[in-house]
Amino acid sequence: MTKAKIILVIIGLLLIFFASITEAKNYTPEISPGDGVTHLARKALFQFIGEHGIAPNFTVGHLLFMEDYLAKNKKGLKVLWPGGYPLSFSQAELQEAQARAGALTQTQILDLNNWANAVRDYYDFSVGKRKFRFKQKSLFSGPIVEGLASSPDFAVSKDKIFLLSFESKEGLPAKFFIIDISRIESPSVIASLVLPSARAYHGIVFENENIVDIIVSEGGEDLLLRIDISQPNNPKIIEKTKSHITAEDLYKQEMAISNLISKSYRFPQFYSIGKGVLENGIAYILTRDLNLSQRAFLFVFEIKENITPKFLDLIDLGISGNIFDMEIANHNLFLMDMTKLGYINIYQIAKFIE
Repeated sequence: MTKAKIILVIIGLLLIFFASITEAKNYTPEISPGDGVTHLARKALFQFIGEHGIAPNFTVGHLLFMEDYLAKNKKGLKVLWPGGYPLSFSQAELQEAQARAGALTQTQILDLNNWANAVRDYYDFSVGKRKFRFKQKSLFSGPIVEGLASSPDFAVSKDKIFLLSFESKEGLPAKFFIIDISRIESPSVIASLVLPSARAYHGIVFENENIVDIIVSEGGEDLLLRIDISQPNNPKIIEKTKSHITAEDLYKQEMAISNLISKSYRFPQFYSIGKGVLENGIAYILTRDLNLSQRAFLFVFEIKENITPKFLDLIDLGISGNIFDMEIANHNLFLMDMTKLGYINIYQIAKFIE
């Protein structure tokens, strides 16, 4: 073998060796309290950028796309803290995310950069560090009521959930349930009430600690069914009158917070925007990832009178499915899963500064 051939063989072996090192390179970020998959994808992304740099024409919008792409590749994983476990991102995954970001259209980049402008106050993209964060703690997740007729609606007071089970095609009666949440980690049904038949049950309007109103359709008009809950163990229907609140009004009320935010912000195109709730000047917008994983997220905003809503955080709830309704009371967030009737997730939401 000639000297030249020997040199070529050595070079080839070295190339194979370094290629194997590159392929084996993984980024395994440290898990902090409150971290979900997106948080770890962001940390891995900045580790990768720190080592390899990034294309000079890349904007913050490109980085947002990359972290979302990396997180979606880990779809189906739960929130990683507490009881977290290591999550690794390979160099190949990061290079793929970079390549896909580079192929974005100008319209897609514009949308992402508009969103990036909204979040710049809470996140320093130059160093990959969050300035402000909300955290969530799961208090309860599971079925509360078995054998519901159809998709439910619910309302929440200080220590009770009021749950409505709509009438089904099979003729099962609509029912109203009162659920005790004084011990929030172990909610329990304390009473139920069979409701009169109607063409449609639209939803619950919580009046006060003694009265709950339910909006129904019957004979071509919207009616108000008033239930006395002053004795929680024995609820009673006390009135049935023409309602000043229509089914359309209920929907507008549910979407009022989300619509308010939408006037100031363009949400990323990969999220489906749902109901919003407001407590102590903080708005939570329920959203769903439009990817196959259908993961549930919360956009968090600060709302002050006559001031543009300020984006604070994006919380990955670590659950997937058709999460269609949400309520909040005493910093506890209640989510209803339409794919699992009677299944409720309860989170404690708190904010902290890193």
